[in-house]
Amino acid sequence: MVNFRIRYSKTGLIRFTSHLDTMRIFSRAFYRSGLPIYFTEGFNPHPYITLGLPLSLGFESLCDICDFRLTEERSPEEILAKLQPVLPDGIHLMEAYTDPQPVKRISAARYRTVAEGAFTAETLETARRFFQQDSLVTTKKSKKGEKELDVRPMIKDLSLSLEGTSLVLDSLLAAGSTDNLNPELLLKLLRDHFGLTVEAALHTRTAILTDAGKPIR
Repeated sequence: MVNFRIRYSKTGLIRFTSHLDTMRIFSRAFYRSGLPIYFTEGFNPHPYITLGLPLSLGFESLCDICDFRLTEERSPEEILAKLQPVLPDGIHLMEAYTDPQPVKRISAARYRTVAEGAFTAETLETARRFFQQDSLVTTKKSKKGEKELDVRPMIKDLSLSLEGTSLVLDSLLAAGSTDNLNPELLLKLLRDHFGLTVEAALHTRTAILTDAGKPIR
């Protein structure tokens, strides 16, 4: 058995496919590719496939990872050549490799958020000053209901700019099994505290980083 990892992008309309449905897409693609995918043992065998860091519905990604296991050795080139043609538009495979780093090493992710609205230079400066505060408390929904959360410790880096009348947030946020901050909460803070109207927002994950601050491999 050989462990592999694929790095892929997910852009366009496919971003409205959920995490579980993306798993199903990859499972069907491996069936169709003819690659010797390893199946788990037990009462309900299924292809050994996992996606590294769940991506929120409607988000794009330029850096997502898919881990899988083959029963026989195959070259990265063959894997990409057989798998890409049976994947839907919007999922593009960038590379395949062996000996992937454990996903438990994931500690942060970079995002680019473009929020459409009637934003001005004054709005930009107000938002910049707001995010410089030592505490940023908002409410977050969980399985047990809503709870207050100070997200400031989970914002590792944040820069804001304008593109026309759109507000752009380039953020480095905590991610992984311990802490995981959704960039949508940054927009929620601006809505709650200033009543800013966001007509639409596109979030794109641009990097998944390890505890060493390097892209996961």
